Amino acid sequence: MKEYDIAIIGGGPAGIMAAIAASRTSRVILLEKNPSLGRKLLMTGGGRCNITNDKPIKQLLTFFNNKNFLKHSFYSFTNEDLFSLFDFDFITEDDDRVFPETERAADVLKGLIDKLEDVVISYNFEVKTISEDFVINDCIKADRIIIATGGVTYPKTGCSPDNYSLTSQPITDIKYGLSPLVTREDLSDIAGVTLNDVVISYKKTRVRGNVLVSHVGLTGPGIINLSNEISEGIS
Repeated sequence: MKEYDIAIIGGGPAGIMAAIAASRTSRVILLEKNPSLGRKLLMTGGGRCNITNDKPIKQLLTFFNNKNFLKHSFYSFTNEDLFSLFDFDFITEDDDRVFPETERAADVLKGLIDKLEDVVISYNFEVKTISEDFVINDCIKADRIIIATGGVTYPKTGCSPDNYSLTSQPITDIKYGLSPLVTREDLSDIAGVTLNDVVISYKKTRVRGNVLVSHVGLTGPGIINLSNEISEGIS
């Protein structure tokens, strides 16, 4: 049986970042059930990867209801800390959104994977069982386990909440968030149209941003920001 200090389940952005940080002081194994890492990351920003926002952290926190919860994380690992992980430059667009200069999500993924040189990666590894003493699938023993398997947004990319049931430890409530809005009317005839710098409202919440009409509804930065507010209201 192979033994590690930390086993991380899920090779998406969260799992990769956890592995990078943990490998500085610990023996780490990253378990990914797909044949490659970061499949969903490649889809972000329309394949360009909107990696972060360049607003000052104090200003950025005002956009979140749970800013007190996020404050420590935002200041512990800042925008500048994120940029320093990569050996290429970034560009800033409207609303301070940041993209890699190459405009390729694949370059961001490669930059992250390059930082995993001290991490053991096991591909095509689906976790079936975790024992009380942290033995995974009866073949890997870890002192600690990080579950970073994501939600249900894009099941085809491998993200799944199923592994949360592998632990008897309490977990936080899981809510939908950052989703497009489906419209009652069919908008397929005008799919692809972009509305720049418009105000969108939901109940008492108003946000300003760009809106993209898709074949099933509305998406884009403005809608994504608004969807977070809607998610907060779902019990």
